Amino acid sequence: MEHFFNLQHKLVFNRKDDVFGRFENFCKLSTSNYFAYTSNVDLKSGENDRGFFVYVFDLNLPWYSYKIAARKYPITALEWNQTSNFLLIADNYGFVSVYTQKNNLIDDWIEIQSVSFPSENIIAAKFFFNGVKFPKYQHDQVLYTDKYQKSRIQPAVR
Repeated sequence: MEHFFNLQHKLVFNRKDDVFGRFENFCKLSTSNYFAYTSNVDLKSGENDRGFFVYVFDLNLPWYSYKIAARKYPITALEWNQTSNFLLIADNYGFVSVYTQKNNLIDDWIEIQSVSFPSENIIAAKFFFNGVKFPKYQHDQVLYTDKYQKSRIQPAVR
């Protein structure tokens, strides 16, 4: 496995005066080659803005990073759906929101759904399987109709 990209940002404040403490940063790679990650520092602002931020970039253009959301509480879960159309963000205080691209532009994201569970620590989040599965391709079959297996897959929730 090759190392093809290194993401570094300059630390703009001292660890001793970090009022948020040490919180874990998360990252998720989507099936459409979008990379979402969190940061405790606002990378787009030149000031010492503190908070919890979510950024996304395309692996084909990793030097362009776009801010999706800013939160007051630490982000505890990032999750892409199966088709990479939706990004779920959950924080330590129980606020969960789902974002999608506006007009399929990576630099323009809108919040389409949000729910709050006050004072609930969200540990993990997951999109349910929608029942769509890509068929397995079999190279050794002669007939085109036999190259794909037809299996009955049911959604996780009805």
